[in-house]
Amino acid sequence: MKKKYLFTIFLSILAIIFISCGSPLSDYNNEITLSDYNDEITLPYDKTEFTYSINDAIENSKTFVQQSIQDYSGSRSAFAEPKEDDKWQGFIDGVWNVPSNVYGTDLVAARNSLVVNTEHLGNLQNMVFHKDEYGHITKGVFQYKGHLYYVLDKGNYVVLSSEDDLDHICVDQEGYTSSDDFSNFKIWVWDKDANGDFYRDGNLGYAYTLRNVQMLDGSYATVTLSGFNYYYYGFRVWIQGTNGKTEKKPYPNQSEDTYQRPTDKKLQDFIKLSESKDYDFIYEVENKTDKKLTVQNYLRNVNERNFDRGLITQTEPVVIEAGNSYQFTYKLDELKNEWPEINSTYLGCFFTPEDKWQCGGWENNLLQSGKIHKVVISSECNA
Repeated sequence: MKKKYLFTIFLSILAIIFISCGSPLSDYNNEITLSDYNDEITLPYDKTEFTYSINDAIENSKTFVQQSIQDYSGSRSAFAEPKEDDKWQGFIDGVWNVPSNVYGTDLVAARNSLVVNTEHLGNLQNMVFHKDEYGHITKGVFQYKGHLYYVLDKGNYVVLSSEDDLDHICVDQEGYTSSDDFSNFKIWVWDKDANGDFYRDGNLGYAYTLRNVQMLDGSYATVTLSGFNYYYYGFRVWIQGTNGKTEKKPYPNQSEDTYQRPTDKKLQDFIKLSESKDYDFIYEVENKTDKKLTVQNYLRNVNERNFDRGLITQTEPVVIEAGNSYQFTYKLDELKNEWPEINSTYLGCFFTPEDKWQCGGWENNLLQSGKIHKVVISSECNA
């Protein structure tokens, strides 16, 4: 048999920075009144720059908040009341998720408390925001126990500073992501599948919690910060005073709740044995992490706006040992001929590092005959 040569290599170097997924839990029962969470700002700050209230931010994020409430009436005057199913919390694709309505269903900021995995993480702080010339929220300020705190975006996450700059940071996740005081979570909303059934679509926003933070007044607190789409929704800060000895516990061992991706293993039937040489395309994954890596090829209709609903089929999971590689081999014309009604079919891959969450992508169309698409997975911090 005449040997075939694969003459072009697509090299996608993927350096995934895996941050340990923390574990919120125990609630510290102490005596804190609602007013502690609803301080009016009496200290001097630039009232000409910070003019947009938290009430306005909550009101304008109503559409997003209501996406985790199935039967909301659509009323413009009031939020619908979340039911138990709307308050669901749990794992989606290996990441702990909470509903979008944590962003506030009450226009009195301090009444919006945050409970994640049964741990009370505090009440929403009453703050005011700055808007830039484009109408985008860029930062905020609030008062807590006699001190001002500025909410700022450090680039990858949100921090608190004692001044309106990044030179006076007092609450920062840097250096804490592997500590017992750190945890994070993401946010889900309801979506509908092709049959019109609701399912929870996760990983939409990011927030993190630091426990036993010594605040500027000397007291201790659990602080949770979120900046998801803050241009439009505003930042969120929840604070719970503690005794400085709050402990978290692991997330419960429960099954995941996620959209049921296609169970059809038809793509598996199109994989060619490398020994046969009856293929013209290779999708290769190299595992440069120090643990096992589970991967799956998938086919997706990229014309579908929703990623999950665009999935057509996928292979069975393949486990790649640390330091090893795996090649999926196909004859691309066979894939194109099997789904001729879909003119925007792309081949991609799901990646699930051991003890981490799943991500996916790094796709190519089916016009790549004679080529290799190689993805290298590496880790830049401890698992």
